[in-house]
Amino acid sequence: MKKDDLQNIYGEVPAGFHHSVMNALCHLDEKAEVKHRSNKKVLKVVLVCALISAIGVATVASASGLYGLFSKPVGKYGVDIATEESASAENVSTINYQAKIVPGYLPEGFQGWSGGGTAEYHLNGNVFSDCWYIEARAYEAKDYHETTKYVVNSEEMVFNGHKAVIMEQKFSENNDHIRYLVREFFEEEGIVVCCRFIGEKEGQYFAPDRDEILRVMEHLDIEIMDHVPDYGSNDYVETAVSQYDTHDLIRDGRFEKAEIGKEYTAAVSDIGKEESKLTVKTVSITKKDSADGWTRKDFFSAGEGRDVYDKFFDENGKLKSEYTVIEPESAGDGIRSLGTTKEKTYHRKFYQAKVKVTAESDIEDVFAVLWCDAFGIEDGSGDLYYGSHNGCIEVVGGIGWDDTLSLKAGESAEITCAIMADAETGDEGRFMIKTANDSKQEGYAYLFDLVSEE
Repeated sequence: MKKDDLQNIYGEVPAGFHHSVMNALCHLDEKAEVKHRSNKKVLKVVLVCALISAIGVATVASASGLYGLFSKPVGKYGVDIATEESASAENVSTINYQAKIVPGYLPEGFQGWSGGGTAEYHLNGNVFSDCWYIEARAYEAKDYHETTKYVVNSEEMVFNGHKAVIMEQKFSENNDHIRYLVREFFEEEGIVVCCRFIGEKEGQYFAPDRDEILRVMEHLDIEIMDHVPDYGSNDYVETAVSQYDTHDLIRDGRFEKAEIGKEYTAAVSDIGKEESKLTVKTVSITKKDSADGWTRKDFFSAGEGRDVYDKFFDENGKLKSEYTVIEPESAGDGIRSLGTTKEKTYHRKFYQAKVKVTAESDIEDVFAVLWCDAFGIEDGSGDLYYGSHNGCIEVVGGIGWDDTLSLKAGESAEITCAIMADAETGDEGRFMIKTANDSKQEGYAYLFDLVSEE
């Protein structure tokens, strides 16, 4: 009897049951070959029949620490994951840029790209689509060790013979929105693929469809390329400023609490270029109640010919200042209980921040060494966020954001940023100008309070 015949006899079964059976098979014979892609021996089919007969319709609880990629609890809401090779290491990881992530299945309408070691997939291929989306990274198994916080549920599974851990994670201690994290171990290739599934609609987060997540993972594969791709020769262009994560700059103290109207001089340089001087100044941050002075093309794209203009403004260009979402009140007890839900109303504020940049020496590509952003900083923890239980903060458009902008010594340019910040964020909002100096291998940030000049 073939595997397909066996499955047809018993009809549709829950995805959890399917994975539990595979888990149990691995426990019975850890040395057996269980990859779905290889031919099964008759003994394996007999074992499956025996398991189905013995289990009935109940699921088999999976245990930790049995597959080589193992997980164990840390504290109340933490999970520690490592391979056997890296169990003694502490939270280290190296991306393998020769490992190409290959999705055998994506939900309808999803598009994206898969380069060496990384992959991202969004509805219509656009990061501003209102939907859940997928991010994936391929890490070396020999040094992969990760501790994940705020996990409310964790379960070990098997996808096509590959051991995996799937986790439901809160965004933060005080933010009960849920995202899914999956860590799958490709043992033969020595790769751990880390996938993150996040849902976002109308600026608010929601838990993605678990069944669709399992379907994506059941068809996921990797391909080891002969060499590391040279992204510099393709569409991908790395810039100096892209190397410096905002969170890292804040955490490491490489920032300055700046004042509106005051000039700051930064030493900047692009990759492989000479150092230059750039003066930056946030001229003003003003609150607006409409898109007056802005056109649709000034706002970022949201896919399929749409832009976020329609998300935030009505047909008269007035700000849609109030919106309501359904949110969980608590993450429950960690055993698949998300507690109760409630409606919460948020009130948007629309700001425009004007920034003046002046070159003291020639700068070939301004946006390779400078970037603007907006975010919130959690009271108490100091964590950065774009969305939280207190609402969202994000840059949604800009004027003067020309990727080819260059300046000669003494020349100036003005950049205007469109920012949405929910009123409920209080005084947590920040506007940021980030600069980079590749010649000294350092980045720096200037933070401005997101307040309006009434």
